[in-house]
Amino acid sequence: MADVVFEAVAASGKKRPWREKKLQSLYYAEVLEMLKIKAAYRVKGCGEHLTFRITGNGVKLYQAYFCQKRLCPVCMWRRSMKQSGELISVLTEAVKQQPTGIFLFLTLTMKNVIGKEGLSNGISQQND
Repeated sequence: MADVVFEAVAASGKKRPWREKKLQSLYYAEVLEMLKIKAAYRVKGCGEHLTFRITGNGVKLYQAYFCQKRLCPVCMWRRSMKQSGELISVLTEAVKQQPTGIFLFLTLTMKNVIGKEGLSNGISQQND
């Protein structure tokens, strides 16, 4: 089977940066190899094998190998796309249920804790 250059286009017509992300992951794999980290092999092969199926909605990714490493550019990009889609669906449903509601962004903080006992007490306080 011949190698095919992959180019993905979103439903909106925007080109998805697969090539750029893959090149970044290859660079990351080189750094891991220099540091003698075993995960370098998995990162290097991340996104190399993609199998697609033709469906009623067009071509859909059917099978793929991704390394799922936290700092892999390909995996992080895919994870962010997935989370964005989930957030959009949750917000859409929230607007349906409460059309006049407003959204608030809230950050809760507490003072730094000291030692193991302080950490477990701090977590307990947050969970109460």
